Amino acid sequence: MSGTVQLPLPAWDFQILVAVLDEARHGYAIVQWIRDQTGTPDALGTSTLYAALKRLSRQGLIAEAPRPAGETSADERRRYYRATAEGRAVARAEARRIHQLHGLAEHARLLSGPARLAKGRS
Repeated sequence: MSGTVQLPLPAWDFQILVAVLDEARHGYAIVQWIRDQTGTPDALGTSTLYAALKRLSRQGLIAEAPRPAGETSADERRRYYRATAEGRAVARAEARRIHQLHGLAEHARLLSGPARLAKGRS
């Protein structure tokens, strides 16, 4: 992993990396993908997205990718992004970190406790 990347990643950075692991996506498609996967309607604002894309690119975790073959948009300003090998390694390390935290939460019965916890009451 790059010396400039430290875990934990900001949540948006991790979600963006996952969104571009297997498919090149442009900014709006990244937002849509995150919204669809998380069920969060106000997922990610434009300024936050483009600041994160710039940061991830500067860190070498994503790179611009060629326009996909089936793309029908005529907007030449649209940029597509894809995770680099370094980005995949960082995403994998962050996923392992999150998995360990999930295991800790399960061990503490934070995820499978009484219904009152699931409803947000203490």
